[in-house]
Amino acid sequence: MRTTETAERMNLAGVYAIVHVSSGKRYIGSAGRAFRIRHIEHIRLLRRGQHHSRHMQGAWSKDGECAFEFRIMRVTSPDEAVEVEQAFIDMLKAADPKYGYNIAPVAGSRMGAIVSDETRAKLSAAAKGRARTPEAIEKTAAGLRGKPKTAEHRAKLSQVRIGKTASQATRDKMSLSKRGRFVSNETREKLAVLCRGRRHSPEARDKMSAARRGRKQSPESIEKSASFHRGKPKTLDHIAKISAALLGRKLSQEHIDKTSATKLRKKLSKASALLIIILT
Repeated sequence: MRTTETAERMNLAGVYAIVHVSSGKRYIGSAGRAFRIRHIEHIRLLRRGQHHSRHMQGAWSKDGECAFEFRIMRVTSPDEAVEVEQAFIDMLKAADPKYGYNIAPVAGSRMGAIVSDETRAKLSAAAKGRARTPEAIEKTAAGLRGKPKTAEHRAKLSQVRIGKTASQATRDKMSLSKRGRFVSNETREKLAVLCRGRRHSPEARDKMSAARRGRKQSPESIEKSASFHRGKPKTLDHIAKISAALLGRKLSQEHIDKTSATKLRKKLSKASALLIIILT
């Protein structure tokens, strides 16, 4: 890749262009240290067939090194280079495949870059089985914490998880991470609205029933459930379902004793209230 720039100018910082002479298409970049260094780096990657701009790499492989020219667009200070690079990318439409070879419309970032399915598959294969350090996991979590997800992003995440079954080890980790976590009233209300009217399939009901079978609730949990349902009228459909579920089920002696004690307390309470009314 030829250049007509002097050695003195090639040691300066600023914005440059790699131009495909016959078509006029160009790649815009910035050099924070020296043009010479970026010139050498681009040539090395293009000769190896490893340049990140696949469009420019294809033209290089097809037309050869002589078809390109390295040009200095503007000399700047290192701090101003990226800002001026952005101005040239916008002015020359270098991120548009019709006019240029830049893969991202934002200077100094891959934001907006289009990644091919082949590249995605390679990245996914390279990351599979790679163990991340706790520090790296915490950094990623801290970066994502509090960031709202768009509806489109949520839909994609949901689609990816459909049909996937988490291993027992993953379930245990999820359970442990959520244990003791405080859920705000606002979040509870959102969850309630989201689940309201949703009907579980018979298969899902059987799984939930099997998971809860034999699990003992703490006295605090029992009291919370009781206080929540206390005084709430049951529909005829609900009563029929409860009755059908209890048919043929044998109650334990402990349960019978508790039920008898509860009924006795209610009778005594009514009798006490009646006695107070008579005495007054």
